Amino acid sequence: MEAIIYRGPTGYIATLSTNSSASSYGIPVLRLEGPGMEAIDCGPADILPSGVPAATVVEYALQGKLPSGWAGELPELDEEAQEAANRYLMQWPDRWSGRGVISGNIKLLMQVRSLTQRDLATRLGTTQAYVGQLLSPPHAKLSEAAVERIAAALGVPVEWMSDPALAGKTVEELRGEKS
Repeated sequence: MEAIIYRGPTGYIATLSTNSSASSYGIPVLRLEGPGMEAIDCGPADILPSGVPAATVVEYALQGKLPSGWAGELPELDEEAQEAANRYLMQWPDRWSGRGVISGNIKLLMQVRSLTQRDLATRLGTTQAYVGQLLSPPHAKLSEAAVERIAAALGVPVEWMSDPALAGKTVEELRGEKS
């Protein structure tokens, strides 16, 4: 199964595909291809070169509309492509419970701040292994105090940690640069 879900203005495409060694049991991967890059296969929690989780692109494709600031087009998805998109998104159940959103936002904000896991661990006064656990499913339930400490370490308001709209932003937008 191959279904193009996004066409970028410079020739990049995003395809849901089961024709990949990374796909199993009929669950597709998101394949990114374009000029000057090798094709890459992504799971929902993978952070794309644009700085957003791969799941975000699939979510927008299902909605049939691009967020403001995004260029390109979303082809209309037929029933098979919609089912594939839903199977793809089901791989990341924590995203829907809020814990995956926090993890994705931590990853994105680390990119914005150019922080490694070790850097964030130092700011938190913890280990790199703990930060790795924060970023990888299954996500542990975080206390409010832990979320506040992480937000402070990243230099952002605590509300940003659970804001699903943050995932729709690019690293450049969050840095205040022109995209």
